[in-house]
Amino acid sequence: MEVWIIATTRLIKRHIGKGKSIAHSVSECLDYGKNPVKTENGDYVCSYACDPRTIDALFVLQKEKYNALTGRVQNQEKNVLVY
Repeated sequence: MEVWIIATTRLIKRHIGKGKSIAHSVSECLDYGKNPVKTENGDYVCSYACDPRTIDALFVLQKEKYNALTGRVQNQEKNVLVY
């Protein structure tokens, strides 16, 4: 009998933490996902067209670019930072 081990994921909306900046909230969320204990020292961390070490800054930059281009700013309580 063959046994398969399959990883599962779920997408969770992440918002700005109380008293925290957007950059800090994004960084905390991504650091949790890159936790060396959970990823076998980063063996399970990979990326496409970005660097995992600087992805938090890229998220914030893209959010600022979007706001500048569209003029749209989301309500802070409903603002979804990452999934």
